[in-house]
Amino acid sequence: MTQPRPRFWTDSTRAYGVLLVAGVILFLVVFYVSGPLTLMGSAERMATAGDRGASKSTHTLNVRLKQVSNPVFTVLTSLSLTLVAVSVFELVRLALSVRMYNRSVRHKFDSFWGDDASEKARSCLVVLQADLISGLLGNLGTQLKAVGGAGEVPAEAAGANASVSVLDDIDTTLRSAPDARLYKARAWVNRFDMEGARALVTLFRGYEFAPPSIHVVDRETRFGVVLPDEHAPFRITMGLGFTQATDQTIADACEPWMRIGRGAPYGDHLEFSRKLVSTALPSDFVLEDTGDGYVRILPKGWDLDAWVKLPWDADQISQASSIRDYAIILRHTHAPQGKQSQVRFVVAGFTERATATGGQYLEKHWEVLWESYVKNSRDKTHGDFLVLIEGPSGRPVDEWREAKSFAVTPERLHKLEILCPWTPPARHFTVGLK
Repeated sequence: MTQPRPRFWTDSTRAYGVLLVAGVILFLVVFYVSGPLTLMGSAERMATAGDRGASKSTHTLNVRLKQVSNPVFTVLTSLSLTLVAVSVFELVRLALSVRMYNRSVRHKFDSFWGDDASEKARSCLVVLQADLISGLLGNLGTQLKAVGGAGEVPAEAAGANASVSVLDDIDTTLRSAPDARLYKARAWVNRFDMEGARALVTLFRGYEFAPPSIHVVDRETRFGVVLPDEHAPFRITMGLGFTQATDQTIADACEPWMRIGRGAPYGDHLEFSRKLVSTALPSDFVLEDTGDGYVRILPKGWDLDAWVKLPWDADQISQASSIRDYAIILRHTHAPQGKQSQVRFVVAGFTERATATGGQYLEKHWEVLWESYVKNSRDKTHGDFLVLIEGPSGRPVDEWREAKSFAVTPERLHKLEILCPWTPPARHFTVGLK
């Protein structure tokens, strides 16, 4: 859990400030009201003979002084000095705790999110995928035709009276309905992707760091050219199989050991190398062999019809009616030779709701992930990881857990002899394996 941020200007600080001022004022009042210090005493002259019978004598003057003080002023002086000492001590302690906390958090931020992320996050992006609704509906029409032939859409796919003809020329159809929502609203961004992105922006604002910007990428634009974050410390991508930035990052970092599967009856999902899933996953996952060296990972008891019927509001989803779901959080250091490195995060769920939960989980548990995978890494690349989290779809993030036995790290890939960007040939298999 993210520890609370100590702040200097709080009610406690103001109280100690008032006490400090009061102590100083009280001391000054006592000093001026009590008047000058009065000393009373008496002097005595004593004569002594010289040493060894010398004729000279020595005279010694003894002075006894006694301070005359008012007990009230003495008490008030002690009280004023106590107020000043305690107030100064507490204010200094608070200032040092804030200073040490800021240094600690900045160190964690910069090692987890990327070099100077605490200062340069404003230049970073949280990437969301945008699609034209006409393109989505046109693609839907093509798929429905493939299912039902050239005629009507099958009743089980879209209702007995539904027809593909309205999707054949979707632009004409949309222009013919000026009172409809889609008449002038033609772009679509997933609501749950946005919720996950907003959680990550909130994280940075909570630490009073300038947050990254939410950047929407149009599918019609070449992805690799348009992002203005080449020199930014990090990039976060929301969404799984239909997000181009996710496809690019997974292809760059994970291709030998993980890929995105698509198609019926699950939609986009994750498939891992059989080597990685030899360790048993929690019972809330179902494993299906793809027949080509990969294993498909699915939530236990997955039911699309039941999932679609879940209320949008998480508070209305009971534990009894919830559907199991999962998401991944991927940290990959993109370090092209001769160029500045960039930490690229992918937050992606089996469903859209899981993507939102993934963002909320990263917001709440990034320090735990730093402690587990980044803190003691030998270099930047060895701080990379992929974690799998699982829980009830749409329910609060506190009910989700990490499948720790499944975490993928460079060290684990090294032991399994999987060659990839996290285990480059230059240092691959340099340590004795069991």
